[in-house]
Amino acid sequence: MMDIDPPKFVSKDDEIQYWMDLAHQIHRRKEDIERELEEFQENSQLLEKELEASLEQAEKANRELRQRNTRLATEVEQLRTRLDQQTTDCVMFQGKAQELQTQHDHLVKYIRELEQKNDDLERAHRINGVTEEEIKAKLNSAIEKIALLELEIDEIEALKVIVQRLMDENRDLKQEIQVQERHQPDNDKSADRVRNHVDSNKLQVELETHMPPNSPIVPQSIPTNNTATSPLKSKINNTLRKTKRMFCFGSKK
Repeated sequence: MMDIDPPKFVSKDDEIQYWMDLAHQIHRRKEDIERELEEFQENSQLLEKELEASLEQAEKANRELRQRNTRLATEVEQLRTRLDQQTTDCVMFQGKAQELQTQHDHLVKYIRELEQKNDDLERAHRINGVTEEEIKAKLNSAIEKIALLELEIDEIEALKVIVQRLMDENRDLKQEIQVQERHQPDNDKSADRVRNHVDSNKLQVELETHMPPNSPIVPQSIPTNNTATSPLKSKINNTLRKTKRMFCFGSKK
């Protein structure tokens, strides 16, 4: 409260006027204070509402920040786990990279060895090709020689058959002549010579007729005595021995 020190008044009217003026001042001041109080209360309510709204917003923001913090903490933990996993994977990949590098070096070395072996095989193939051509040429030559020898052997076999048949016919003729000589002991010797000459000519004609045109054996005149077949046998045997030697020589080649 205000301490009022009233002055000294000259008259009652001045005192009344003074106290009335003072009462009006106090009343105006009271109204001003009440108005200020109302304004203060209104401002306080507004401020309280604003503070409550701000508090709610702050609490909401705080909750959101806490949730975000929790989420970020979870993400950080996940990222840390992923980082550990990636670190492990990186170490594993480095090991695999070293293994792959080792395998690559081994494969490069193996490829070089294969290329060297391939070159050796190609060289051996070329040598084998040349050797094969030489062997084919020798084989063809041997086949030609064998074919010629087989042809000569066939001719010799045919000659042996012819000679054997002629020898059989000659033996039969001799036996027939001997039988006739036994029954006719007084026949003329000139008739025997003519008969022997005819038989030898017949044998030579038969041999020339059945002999192949390119035969290496040329038939000779067959003698008229009993030893006429011996030179022919000797010639055939000589030809057979020569053919065998040629065949053996061709087989060795």
